[in-house]
Amino acid sequence: MIVLGDNGVNWFDDACDDQYKTFLSQMPITFMMIRGNHDMRPQDVKPHNDTGVYSEVAVVDNLVAGIFLLQKEYPDLLFAIDGESYRFRNDTSAFVIGGAYSVDKRYRLENGFKWFPNEQLSWGEKIAVSRRYHRWLKEKHYKKIVLTHTCPYSFVPREVMLPWPVKADEDFTMERWFDKLYQQGEGKISEWYCGHWHTCKKDGNVRFMYDDFWRIV
Repeated sequence: MIVLGDNGVNWFDDACDDQYKTFLSQMPITFMMIRGNHDMRPQDVKPHNDTGVYSEVAVVDNLVAGIFLLQKEYPDLLFAIDGESYRFRNDTSAFVIGGAYSVDKRYRLENGFKWFPNEQLSWGEKIAVSRRYHRWLKEKHYKKIVLTHTCPYSFVPREVMLPWPVKADEDFTMERWFDKLYQQGEGKISEWYCGHWHTCKKDGNVRFMYDDFWRIV
């Protein structure tokens, strides 16, 4: 199962996270996690109790192949890396980019809820990811899809935007960058899947996944 962000796994950075990971690990499936704006970066997770840090691991099985971030204690929880591509068994190649801006940032800070300063990609990270993306677009013989947390700016579903006063804090930096990536991939990308916006709909080849499921393999 691919989760398109805000998966709640690395949230508290304490034993509560371990309990949730143990719960998920007991399910008879493998999870592929994309990082959302409300997810701590796996690289920032500190070891606690008997758990270790995340390491980059090459995974090759009958479903997916690629480099993931993994805690050895939870081998069925695979965390996708921003700017990596992943090969699925049906000759589909997926390019992954996590992160987004938290429109409720002010509310979270004022009420003591978690907020992660590096929720969005930095300028340097965007340059590195863009270069990988352009190389990926040139690959042949594969159906190409994109898996992200937020969406390209042209597809922002304004009908579900929060009507709170925090609108003054809106930041569409990631979405505008995605717009450029989307345009560069036109004619090459089959579908673009995203979460973040708490809605389920399809707009062109961009599919918003909130509490919906869609089979890609």
